[in-house]
Amino acid sequence: MKSEMKNRIVVLSILLVAGLLMASIGTALGVGEVFQGTQKSIMAEGTKNADGSTQVTIYEDGKVIKSFTLPEGEEYTLQTPGGEIHMGGKPTEEMKEEQAKHETEMDKAIEIAKKDSRVTELIGGTAYEITGGMASGTTDREIDTVILTLEVEGKYYKVTIDLNNGTVKSVEEETSSRTEGFVSY
Repeated sequence: MKSEMKNRIVVLSILLVAGLLMASIGTALGVGEVFQGTQKSIMAEGTKNADGSTQVTIYEDGKVIKSFTLPEGEEYTLQTPGGEIHMGGKPTEEMKEEQAKHETEMDKAIEIAKKDSRVTELIGGTAYEITGGMASGTTDREIDTVILTLEVEGKYYKVTIDLNNGTVKSVEEETSSRTEGFVSY
């Protein structure tokens, strides 16, 4: 009986040491990140050069992983776990036309928001600032929803506007000036 008990203790000790060894190796190889689902933050930034080209810098978790020059008129798409990031591409005239359309849609959205009773009550004679805006739609050419971020007396509000119906869908208080998942202009 004593030898059987010793055998069990030896087997348990071997299993414990083997388990610890496998966990150490897995940690050293970064296997834990696979099971934890750790996501990396990927961001692309583009700046126009004097010659019309775009200097593209791609960051992963705040560190530069790639930097290159994108000639005028060319496009670059970066595949990320969260979707795609599109850069550059459009000739200057086409960009100006799209920018003018975007500004028109944003102006239309602001006018719709100013007529909504919730928004007029919110800003009611106080100083306010539009700190961000984002347009989205079913295609690149058709914008149907605009989200504006308003700062009113130090508080931030997300105003969602349906351009097709000319109505404000919602007015929500935010914790910061950045609306999650949207880019501020």
